Amino acid sequence: MNTGSESPTKTVAVVELVRVSTDTQAAEDKAGIPAQHEANRQTCQRYKLRVVKTVELIDVSGADVFQTPEMKEIIQMIEAGTIHGIVTAEYSRLLRSDKWSDLALLQVFAENDVQVFLPSGPIDFCSEAGFTQASIFNLVSALERRRITERMRRGKEEKRKRGEHVAGGVGLPRGVTYSKEQGWRYTPEIEIVREAFKRFLAGERNLAELGRKLGTPRTTVRFILRNEIYTGWRVYKTKRDLSPQGKYRSQDGRRGHRRKIPREPDEIIRVQLPLEPVISEEDFATVQKLLEETRTRVLRNRKDRSELFTYRGFLFCGHPECGLVLYGNQKTSRTGKHTPGRRFYYCKSRHPYRRPEDGWRCSNKYMVSGKVDAAVDAMIEEKLTTPELLLEALEAYNDSVTAGWKRNQGDKGSIEKKGSRLEARRERVLESFYDGVISREERDEKLAAVSQKLSSLQAVLNDTESKPQTLDPETVVSLLSTFQEWQFLEAMQKRRILEALMPAIFVYRYQIQGILFPTSRLGSEVVTTTARLPAAVATPPERSGGI
Repeated sequence: MNTGSESPTKTVAVVELVRVSTDTQAAEDKAGIPAQHEANRQTCQRYKLRVVKTVELIDVSGADVFQTPEMKEIIQMIEAGTIHGIVTAEYSRLLRSDKWSDLALLQVFAENDVQVFLPSGPIDFCSEAGFTQASIFNLVSALERRRITERMRRGKEEKRKRGEHVAGGVGLPRGVTYSKEQGWRYTPEIEIVREAFKRFLAGERNLAELGRKLGTPRTTVRFILRNEIYTGWRVYKTKRDLSPQGKYRSQDGRRGHRRKIPREPDEIIRVQLPLEPVISEEDFATVQKLLEETRTRVLRNRKDRSELFTYRGFLFCGHPECGLVLYGNQKTSRTGKHTPGRRFYYCKSRHPYRRPEDGWRCSNKYMVSGKVDAAVDAMIEEKLTTPELLLEALEAYNDSVTAGWKRNQGDKGSIEKKGSRLEARRERVLESFYDGVISREERDEKLAAVSQKLSSLQAVLNDTESKPQTLDPETVVSLLSTFQEWQFLEAMQKRRILEALMPAIFVYRYQIQGILFPTSRLGSEVVTTTARLPAAVATPPERSGGI
């Protein structure tokens, strides 16, 4: 359907628009862009069009054309009267959107008497024929887009169910990679992952400190410990929001990512991968419980705060109906100085911005930190020197470290092979520098990364070669003496021990209502260390937020 069969009597100033949806379509071995240029050249020759500007949009979908800076510049040229038309190879190159708001672009064309020139003929938006033709094109393009999106979604879901990764080696967690040729594989960084799980289960619960030891950001450590892929299972619990409202646009208005939303229970995909698990499913479940336990804690050991509030992150409100975490606060005197007598612990329910949504405010008042710390010190010295509790933990610990050492013996050969590959990579980096391929800065950066991975591998190898250090009764005696001299330890030393034990100490108006140790796991053996002190302590209240 053409709105005009005769060529214009004079040349018309136009903008040539060329668009491809992906970078792959713009590759040199593809003919998409040259073919569009040739079609536009013939259209310009047929209708006597004068191209004043050529716009190439690469990696821009049809729904995002209206948001690009190039299209906004074209609209400014239209409103200024610089151009009177747009030439493009297909109508879908100009617009392929299923959102009504994007059709505002066509209103700009109609108000400024601008035509769109296609190989089949021009479209005049002011005429009835042009209005009808544009409406049909918009309908067909929107339906095509929806069909393409649905076909891609179904194809990706089938690949996920077959155990494939739909984005190549992109978007995978640390230490894991995927390719169509070789499938799923571990990278040398998987040793950092092994070390993270090992140290966390051994009692290093401060993620910031653990990240510093592994050379990894704190948030990355949490993502590693949360990812089920290291158990040998790939689980898809979220999906991309394909609705028009689910897109995050980039700053330049081009294609952006889509937000993730939870899948329905029947949509969750769980596929077993052909990889040896880094951690057993039982140990992984224990890690998740411990992470949930630390979620409400304040375990970032800032020296200036931890020395002032020794038990920050381990104290909870002992009110029978509360159980929220206790915060530390330091009051300031009129002179602007902090005084030791004005340091307090107080219940989260009394915080004006962090109290529960129902407005709960318990009767546990502000408590001077010095008095609370002294009461907790006395309780630890009295209750945690019970021989039966320590002997139980001793037996389970000895069994766990022996089982873990035997399990690691099978990994010794693979660790040595990964170390050899890293050494070979170091030689390649040096050869590239000697040949002038990379600069000195790039050499130092690559060598530093290799050295970090080698250090992690060496630490794991040393643990594998050395026999497990089991505890003996003499060690138990030393543990008893540690708690007996608890009050003489420094604040940071106390916090290191508490991070391994992760106790929840319930305090109400300076009275220690009880202490709860979560069920922990050392190696592959379960160690039940649950104890409530004194014995009459009731189950922690429901308002405890996961305690």
